[in-house]
Amino acid sequence: MLYLFYGTDREEIAANANKTIRLFQSKEPGATLTVFEDDCFDEALFEDLVSGGQSLFGTRCAVFFRRVFDNPEAKEAILSRLCEMEKSEQLFALAEKKLDAPTAALFKKAGAVMREYAAKEKK
Repeated sequence: MLYLFYGTDREEIAANANKTIRLFQSKEPGATLTVFEDDCFDEALFEDLVSGGQSLFGTRCAVFFRRVFDNPEAKEAILSRLCEMEKSEQLFALAEKKLDAPTAALFKKAGAVMREYAAKEKK
């Protein structure tokens, strides 16, 4: 399962990503949560989670990526595994800034659930 929350309204992005993760955890008691950020992306752990990602006791995982696309290596690793992430029984949720068109197209092609949140203009 692959979810992408992106845009300029950081509060709405965070709120909806967290809501999605909580819903997954409520349906999967004991599900673990792993959080990646741009400055602490562990590619080996990411690869392990995409490849199988279940704990010793068979519980599923929720994986939350918070603005990891600020890290070029993390972005490349994630974009190369989108289809596997979407087909996985694990939850992969990304919270990102505005996306460029090629990146958005890759998420669409992979079948990700995409939600854009634009900040409201101040008057």
